[in-house]
Amino acid sequence: MSRLAKLTAALGAQQAQAELRWMLRELKAEAVDDAVKLRSQGYPLQYILGTQPFGGLDIICKPGALIPRWETEEWCLKLSKSLNPLENNKVLDMCTGTGCVLFLLLHELHNMNKSNRASIKTNSIFTGIGIDNSDAALDVSRQNLNQLPALEPLRSRIELLNHDIHKPLPASALSSTVVTANPPYIYSLNEADSSVSEHEPRNALLHQPRIYEDLVHRTLETSATKAVFEVGYLNQIDTCVDIFHKHKWRAWGEKDSNDNWRTVWAEK
Repeated sequence: MSRLAKLTAALGAQQAQAELRWMLRELKAEAVDDAVKLRSQGYPLQYILGTQPFGGLDIICKPGALIPRWETEEWCLKLSKSLNPLENNKVLDMCTGTGCVLFLLLHELHNMNKSNRASIKTNSIFTGIGIDNSDAALDVSRQNLNQLPALEPLRSRIELLNHDIHKPLPASALSSTVVTANPPYIYSLNEADSSVSEHEPRNALLHQPRIYEDLVHRTLETSATKAVFEVGYLNQIDTCVDIFHKHKWRAWGEKDSNDNWRTVWAEK
């Protein structure tokens, strides 16, 4: 059976053709047959190729960290456009995984800041902290931070920490001005495709008790005036909105471009 036939049987004709083109372009010739075999068995393409485009970054992807999704990229870029690159910004990204959200936000701020320097004198500083309780995920985020050329100007401004978000934040995170999180939020692995449920880390997929309550409470510990959390269900938005409102924040849910509830936004 040909490479294309194997992939077509697993993925359908259109997707198979696209993925085979990517493999031929990104992989060494001797690695393609093994890649086709893995992919036809449901192994994630991003783990095979080793990267996933995310905004202007090619995020390194390895087992142990959740693969970045377009839905996350969409709200991350929207958030970046709402931030003022001429002001000091400190981003706290909880459940950071690969670091994709933190890195893209700071990358976008850096680019916007550079474009303004010619006309506006600014001494604005932007920094970031990514926290996760998975050593495997933090290994991947550190690889991204240290290896992606686009992040070279930002490396000294970013801190990555192993921390449990169910516990009070470390002191270095308390001065954060923006808080983000893409926590594990699905209630059952049956809701995910087999390529996801069988190969991506379960601790980054499955909802944990009180995780959204604790994300809000961690945000309230900081100096933040803006927060965005990714969600999978409307009731998760309601949980966050209720707590934020009790603390006099504005909070609301937003849908993604596929008309699915995807984020909760909050502003102080």
